[in-house]
Amino acid sequence: MIAGFIILIALSYNLQGSGESAQPDYTVFSTNPRGLSLLYDTLREIGCPVRTDYRRLDEDSDDADICVIAQPLWYYMNEDAADDLLDWVYGGGCLIYLQTPYPTLLDDYFYDDYYGHLYDYEYGGFYIYEYGSGCFATSGADRFTNSALMEDSSAGAVIMEILDYMGESGVGVGFNLYYNGFDYGGNAWQQAPVAVKVVVYQIAVAAALLVLRLGKRFGRPVPYYEDQEREENEHVLALAAVYERAKVKVN
Repeated sequence: MIAGFIILIALSYNLQGSGESAQPDYTVFSTNPRGLSLLYDTLREIGCPVRTDYRRLDEDSDDADICVIAQPLWYYMNEDAADDLLDWVYGGGCLIYLQTPYPTLLDDYFYDDYYGHLYDYEYGGFYIYEYGSGCFATSGADRFTNSALMEDSSAGAVIMEILDYMGESGVGVGFNLYYNGFDYGGNAWQQAPVAVKVVVYQIAVAAALLVLRLGKRFGRPVPYYEDQEREENEHVLALAAVYERAKVKVN
């Protein structure tokens, strides 16, 4: 029983990072200090066509707008996902990639594994790359949270300049939430947030442990024997047999 609970705790710990998808931090839905609702709402109020996206980007994605990815979860931003993002940029995509700590993992991956980019440079806390037919810019995600922009709005002005550099006026900006765990593709189980999956796993393990515990406490199941019908004069025959064994004379 103790070993089972240890397994349950280990499962919860290992999936805890993925379970952050249930938390609104670094998403446009969140109004808490680490949310991005202030940035999103400000862009919308000044007339920038913003929206939310829930699809993974790859080289086959047909999207001319600017994509923003902020603080992706490790479960969704693996090596294959980074390859797909850079292939999308190379084909003409424009990406703003925000992650703390900075420089981001995408910076490191780009420098380690990709060569032949046109040029790169720093501006206003961003590192900007022109790669193939597209470009992408990276910076720390904490600069654009609600609390940070309330204290200093200069980072918001810089990101407006980055948007102007990447696209013409009227180009849409899509905040991609797929990499934050909002996967709305596939069946119901695939669409469920990772936190929900963690709870389901925990319930399944707890139910299995409960069944094992109850089975040991009560022992093996008692076999069932079907009731047999008795004859109506069975009690008379039984009494007669007793008298016969006792050699009782009946007058």
